[in-house]
Amino acid sequence: MKKADYSPGPWKLVELAPTMTRQQLVHGGRGALIIQHDGSIEGNANARLVASAPELFEALRNCRDRLAAYLASVGPGKVDGAESTYQYANLLIAQIETDDAESTDEK
Repeated sequence: MKKADYSPGPWKLVELAPTMTRQQLVHGGRGALIIQHDGSIEGNANARLVASAPELFEALRNCRDRLAAYLASVGPGKVDGAESTYQYANLLIAQIETDDAESTDEK
């Protein structure tokens, strides 16, 4: 599988014309998507979460890299949960960076 490329941040959240449901446009770089929700606090929070995805991803990579450096300095098994946290961060990063569209059957 090849490494996926995504539209870099910042992404912007823009209110679209009012309808029965709330529609917001998230755009940045080379892409855009429309989020439609009920206008609730949760719906608005989810829209903001999607819009902040590039910055969150960059923060995850930075934390993972700093954790790797820390683990290398203290040695394995010295900090409870640190190795599993590092592995989980790697798993999430791999899921984001992997372009699995080639292996998906569109029917």
